[in-house]
Amino acid sequence: DYQKIHLDGIGGASVHKNNNILLSIGAPTNSSNKIRNLAQNDNSFYGKIVSINKDEVINFLKNPIEKIKVEIFTKGHRNPQGLANIKNSYFSSEHGPKGGDEINVLYKNNNYGWPIASYGTKYESLGEASYKLNHEKDNFKEPLLQFTPSIAISDLSNCTKMVINYY
Repeated sequence: DYQKIHLDGIGGASVHKNNNILLSIGAPTNSSNKIRNLAQNDNSFYGKIVSINKDEVINFLKNPIEKIKVEIFTKGHRNPQGLANIKNSYFSSEHGPKGGDEINVLYKNNNYGWPIASYGTKYESLGEASYKLNHEKDNFKEPLLQFTPSIAISDLSNCTKMVINYY
């Protein structure tokens, strides 16, 4: 019964935006510059928040020959852990490298800088200089919040109305 498909459980973190699903895809980074750099490559889904249409997912499940159009919503993400819709604004939480965990406000077509800009520290095994700290100066979107040292940020979700009312 395609009418009762629960589309919350697909991929990494996901959140619904109108008739679309925003889905986070990280860029594995510890030991490979090549893979890490895919976060800036428009021909790769690594390091992106992508948007897919719910109707296309349902049509694909009915007829696997159909293709699902995947649109890049934002790019330049390292390891997004959570997505949330709060009053029609979209937020992501993201692990930085050795610090630099972030909370970002997501704006369509914005670039959040990874792997060029980060408040984290580079891993010694890659033998490179520090990241650029000022995102905005290099035309990247600054994080809403960044945490150095790292707080090992995890999922991002909305509080229930009962919890909001209690506090």
